[in-house]
Amino acid sequence: MIVSSDFVTYVTTQLSRLGMVQTRPIFGGVGILVEHRLVGVILDDVLYLYTDEYSRPDYTAYGMGPLRPYPNAFDLTTDQYQCPDEIVRSPDKLQDWAQRALEASIASARAKQLAGIERSRKAKAAKRKTSGGQGKGRDGGHDGDV
Repeated sequence: MIVSSDFVTYVTTQLSRLGMVQTRPIFGGVGILVEHRLVGVILDDVLYLYTDEYSRPDYTAYGMGPLRPYPNAFDLTTDQYQCPDEIVRSPDKLQDWAQRALEASIASARAKQLAGIERSRKAKAAKRKTSGGQGKGRDGGHDGDV
């Protein structure tokens, strides 16, 4: 996929007001990171921004759809939606939408982290249950021994 450096420069310059901006290759295009969080992807000079259940209706109201990085993959979509040209062309609007994308990215990462912690707790509880509650701690003693 072709991504023009002028478009990437324009987008990263506009988003630099939100914090440190970096780019990295992703899905055959360019990933846009703000403060180490993926907020957008540029493919074929089209900007896709990270969404959540609160911001997504704004994208669909413009008729925008989700990023489909692998068009031949069955029903594979992402949380990035195409940003309307009207928004991309307006630095103030783009910054506002990108701020919401950054917030959505942070909230998603937090939710995934909490889900991982919960999975770990459940796995430990299941392990204790199957071992009869007599699991040994790192020091060789029983869990809970002082």
